[in-house]
Amino acid sequence: QLNSTSTWPGFCHQVEFSFTTVGAAPTTSGRDRTVTFSTDSGALYTDIGCTQPLTSADFSQDMETLTFYFRSSTLGTATLTASSPGLSTGTTELEVETPTALIQLG
Repeated sequence: QLNSTSTWPGFCHQVEFSFTTVGAAPTTSGRDRTVTFSTDSGALYTDIGCTQPLTSADFSQDMETLTFYFRSSTLGTATLTASSPGLSTGTTELEVETPTALIQLG
């Protein structure tokens, strides 16, 4: 399962991947496995500075979640995908929107 909703262009946005049961309850990977990540817009990274590209991650049998980062300079909807042999492919959409005006106080 991938969770995220929206972000701004050029912003390094945190995304969380987790293993879940059919009913969406958190679970572990059950065995050591590699998960491949991709997006149809922008790029995925391992670090909060969005400098280290992410294409896949190795999970030990007791891991439940992985935090990674997404950045795109293109407005619109990006689809993020996670896949691993023997498991259902997970996808989520992330909306890249123009930020609203910031209000300065004081």
